[in-house]
Order: sequence, then C-alpha cells, then structure tokens
Amino acid sequence: MSELTRQPQRIVVTGASGRLGKTIATVARRAGAQVVSCDRVPAPNVVTADIRDLHRLASLFDGADCVIHCAGLHAPHVGVRPDAEFRDINVEGTATVLRAMRQVGVRSLVFTSTTALLGGGARAGEPARWIDDVTQPRPRSIYHETKIAAEHLIRSACGVSLSASILRVGRCFEEPRDIMAIHRLSRGIDPRDAAMAHLRAARFTQRDPEPLIVSYSTPLQRSDCGGLGHQAARVIRNRCPVLARRFDMLGWSLPKTIDRVYDNSTARSRWGWTPKLGPETMLEPQFR
Repeated sequence: MSELTRQPQRIVVTGASGRLGKTIATVARRAGAQVVSCDRVPAPNVVTADIRDLHRLASLFDGADCVIHCAGLHAPHVGVRPDAEFRDINVEGTATVLRAMRQVGVRSLVFTSTTALLGGGARAGEPARWIDDVTQPRPRSIYHETKIAAEHLIRSACGVSLSASILRVGRCFEEPRDIMAIHRLSRGIDPRDAAMAHLRAARFTQRDPEPLIVSYSTPLQRSDCGGLGHQAARVIRNRCPVLARRFDMLGWSLPKTIDRVYDNSTARSRWGWTPKLGPETMLEPQFR
C-alpha cells in the first residue's frame, strides 16, 4: 500500500460537470488542493475535454499528483445510448486516461466505479442480500459490464509505476427525500461523503487495488437480513427508532421490504474514512 505523507495537492478530476465529480472537485479545493476539472460537458470552471482525446488529457494531466477518474456513461444512459458508445467511453476512455497518465508520469489514480455491478436485491419475501467487498459481480446491463471492464483495465495497469484505488460508490443521485433516507439507511451515500472517500482513497492507493464499497455506514446488521425481507418496518423501528418516529411525524411510510444492504467496513478501516451524512440528513429541512 502506498500512503502519501499528505493529501495530493495537484488533482485532475474527470467528469467534473456531473453531480459527484463536481462535488469531489469542490471538496478537494476546500481542502487546499489545486484542482483541474475537466468534462466534455461544458460547465463553469470546467475545462472542456473528452477522455478519448489522448493529447488533450496528457496536457491536462502533466504535473498532476493524482487523477480522479469519474467520467463515463451511467445507468440512466442504458437503452438511450448505444452499447458501443458505453464501451467506447467507459472502457476505451479509461484506457486513454491510463495512457495519458503514463505518458506524463502521473503515478496515482482514483477510479469511480459502482455498487450496481454487484447485482440487484433479493426477491420479495426473501432475506435481504448482505453485500460486501467479497461479493462477486452480477452484471445486468452494459453499464455494469463496462464498469467491470474498466476496473480490470486499471488493475492490470497497476504496478511499479502506477497505484490506484477503486471505489464502488452506492446510490447517490437525487430522489424524493423519503426514498433517499431509506436508501441511505441500507445502500446509499451523500455525494459529499463519497467525495471525502475519494480524497482519502487518494492517500492509500495500491499496486493491486481491491475495489471497495463506498456507502453510508448502515446501522443494520447481517442478522437483520431475514426480517428485512418481509418485516423491514419492524427492523427499522428496532434499529433506528428516532428515524422511524420522524417518518411517522411526516406521514411517510416505512418500507415493507429492503432487498439489499451494503457493508462499507473495509473502506472505513483501510482509508480512515467516516461518512457523516446519514438518513437523518434527509429529514433535517422538516425539523429545523
């Protein structure tokens, strides 16, 4: 494992016009880093660049301590963009990022992957799936397949001249607050916590990186999985009574089932990272 003595000070963030990439760039700047944000989608303070353009990337990467690679097509693009475009951007684009880094001597990479490639949840009435870092991938779409392929590219490229961290990030897009709260309880994460995980992971890159789950620290236990399959509301009232009472006060319904739970314990222990924004933060506007 390669631990830097300090946070990388010169960072390039790809995909910086997106929700997570933008948050990573913002958090890194607040931590004192010099950040180059790039994306093919124009945005304020973002350099326009396509991750398939080797020369453009090399010019942006030159002098960087670390590249945080968030750019890519995502789940909402499935069925909208051709499969070939997923392969071109998510796989070939990642290969181009690696070539550009090698060309200018950048030795540290943090890659944003997804927990979605670990498969869906249990069927209704069955025990919830407990998903951790030894759970084998269960790809269900071209998005998942290309993220797995990109992970493999990075792991194969690592060695003496490159170390990396691979983050399988949980659900972090905008949804209604009650839904986000329940997802945060079991498998979601606030983008700000995910951003901090990327910065911590940049200090602990490895020559043989193991993909790690990045989600909020669930209060649920593996022993709860049976009950979550058919009595999730009862389990939540037992484990999270304050959250349950606030749901009641707001007239929100607790779910009957929760189909999967993510375990982030390896990322927390390996990187010294602690997510802070749990399901209760989804309720704060109503209780101020």
